[in-house]
Amino acid sequence: MYPCIHINLDKIAENVRVMKDLTEKHHIEITGVTKVFGGEERIAQTLVNQGIKRLGDSRIENIRNYENLPCEKWLIRMPSISEAREVVQFCDVSVNSELETLKALNQQAIQLKKKHKVILMVDLGDLREGYFKEEHLAEAINYAKQAKGLDLYGLGTNLTCFSFVQSDEEKMNRLLGLAKKYDASVCISGGNSATIHLMLENGIPEGINNLRLGESVLFGRERTNYEYLPGTSNDAFIMEAEIIESKEKPSMPIGKIGAESYGHVPVFTDRGIRIPDQISITGFDDNFYAQIVRPKLTTIHQDVHQKAVLALRKLLLMAEGKEPAEKNVKSPVWLVKRDSVKE
Repeated sequence: MYPCIHINLDKIAENVRVMKDLTEKHHIEITGVTKVFGGEERIAQTLVNQGIKRLGDSRIENIRNYENLPCEKWLIRMPSISEAREVVQFCDVSVNSELETLKALNQQAIQLKKKHKVILMVDLGDLREGYFKEEHLAEAINYAKQAKGLDLYGLGTNLTCFSFVQSDEEKMNRLLGLAKKYDASVCISGGNSATIHLMLENGIPEGINNLRLGESVLFGRERTNYEYLPGTSNDAFIMEAEIIESKEKPSMPIGKIGAESYGHVPVFTDRGIRIPDQISITGFDDNFYAQIVRPKLTTIHQDVHQKAVLALRKLLLMAEGKEPAEKNVKSPVWLVKRDSVKE
């Protein structure tokens, strides 16, 4: 049945091992993010088998898929008040940024005779979730500390998400400073896979002890520069589908263009013949423009400097009234493969 996704659990397991080795050098534990695979139990089990002690998801129904696994379960997005009971029932930890939601979670935890851990999120500039003003954060901390059904687990932040503000040492130090100031240092979660780059540059201060990782664990890629990490696999998930139509068509639609589903009239560019899909092109000389056109031009490279030297030598001989030993001189050339020829 198509489409389908082939999942290689061995490659995922190896990615986990590589990431754990990296993070443990910096005294950081991983919360494995499961939302990208819908909380599928076999994949979640693979993460746990490799030593991941915490799993997190943005959907409670995904967390319920692996509720029997021996790990701490995190709700890694803000819970709504209406689902407070479910959050306490199925999640050991939730991230929060609203005092009223904390009160609802506390009430449900007391009724269910449970202690629910909360991580309070701090907005460090990405303008996604989290307390922006310190006085509001302090109010929430004071409430969580005295609430009978809650356990203040620590502080967290989210960066490179809504506004793509990147993590840096100053922001990590600010988060760490707030955690120490308010005695909320059990778990200090410094962000997601976009923080890996900072960690590898030794920019995360000691004390930041958690990262919520999905993309780097599953696909081996950090999100700051979108670079794949050495020793990881980026093909643990392979989608397979059937091609239902394959035809060559122009890039410019024919006829009057109307508004699309969002009310905007799309603009199209006539791109002419598609290179190299419809025709392959090669050049000669390999000059500067061959490298800056799109697609980059496959071309024959010749040594212009060597040709000039040979020509000058012949010219000097002729100026002296001498006949060059060779009238025809062959200069070596070679093929430079780029993007304008289809393999």
